[in-house]
Amino acid sequence: MRKFRQGLAALTAGAFLLLAGCSPEKGESGGAESSDSTRLDHVWETVTPTLSAEESAKRINNASPTMKTVDSEVANIYTPVEGASYAHHPFLASFKGKLYAMFSLGREDEDDCGQHVMIASCDLTDFSGWSTPEPLVDVTRGEHSDVVMVPMGFYVYKDTLVAYYRSFEYDEDSLRENGTKRPLADSAYSIVNNKLYALVSTDGETWQAADTYVNGGGGNYPPVPTRSGRLLMAGATIQAYSDDLSGVGRWTMSVTPAGTAYERGAELLTESSFFQTDDGVIHLMLRTNTDYLWCSESYDDGVTWTEPYPTNFTDCWAKFQFGRLPDGRFFYLGNPVPDSGRNPLVLSLSENGTDFSDWYLLQTEGYRQQFPGLYKSGVYGYPHGIVEGDSLYVIYSKHKEAIDVMRISLADLV
Repeated sequence: MRKFRQGLAALTAGAFLLLAGCSPEKGESGGAESSDSTRLDHVWETVTPTLSAEESAKRINNASPTMKTVDSEVANIYTPVEGASYAHHPFLASFKGKLYAMFSLGREDEDDCGQHVMIASCDLTDFSGWSTPEPLVDVTRGEHSDVVMVPMGFYVYKDTLVAYYRSFEYDEDSLRENGTKRPLADSAYSIVNNKLYALVSTDGETWQAADTYVNGGGGNYPPVPTRSGRLLMAGATIQAYSDDLSGVGRWTMSVTPAGTAYERGAELLTESSFFQTDDGVIHLMLRTNTDYLWCSESYDDGVTWTEPYPTNFTDCWAKFQFGRLPDGRFFYLGNPVPDSGRNPLVLSLSENGTDFSDWYLLQTEGYRQQFPGLYKSGVYGYPHGIVEGDSLYVIYSKHKEAIDVMRISLADLV
């Protein structure tokens, strides 16, 4: 079993949250003072967009796709078993010659009491040799039930691997079956004791709590650097940014205002991911549970955001990832076909950050769900990709109960 030191310095999700309208002035640092070894020394400027946020969003599309296939190797990390048949929220990292994967594991239902965080690894030279998953953080008792844990991904800084996760409970009155089961999604309930954690390790085996980690937003993806080097953690309508490169320093919250988005057709604003174009504009893409992604923009390195507007990029009501390959092309990982049951899983590429018409069908054959459970619809779920060496690695869940990872040669993405 992996060692985990007790005594996590838990912080509520609202701790140190900046109120809307109280953000730092443009040009000021977002993080608190930290040591010279972790502090980002940079200068960033507010950029002037050439298009309005609404017009810019309209131009982002994945229309008229060119369908391609690509060779890949696939390894299974987790196969469901009775009593541990919910597996989801996967993330990858590369650290000191190994690949690491984390994912959530529950008894049978999505985000139920007792859901916890698992970790597995393999040597980069032995992609098929994944270790048996073990608890990164095991089932933990809260105030009135076993808590729910949701992974938030990895971040690598120098010789340190950081793992983030969220922990919460449902209010006691909403629990079913003598306080052992989550409430149904269409019932009245609230989330309590919502906390965010960061664990750090120098060897991928022994973990301890980060003493200074503070956060009140972000968390859909782990920290990703902007062009200036600032760390930006995409969330829902609250993003988090920091100039402390350790990933466990002080984070500043920035609000993506809903504005009139709900009046204009958005069902919700959540599970965002961003990419930054060469003009310096950061494009924050958001799931809205409509057939299209919406986009909010930042012109000041993540300090402030526009209200979101609909794009012409189709979506299947699912989590996705945007980023950039080493050759400069922009990428999307996700399920772009509406009403498709999150199948196929697609990698789409763009030369300009606007036209994502180059589609690679990564998975299409489907998967039969092995065990029953609440809210386990969708075939290929919540992909996360990283580049290491000359390969792209993509991890995803299958019907929220099995976890696979694939390896694709970058040279084949032509």
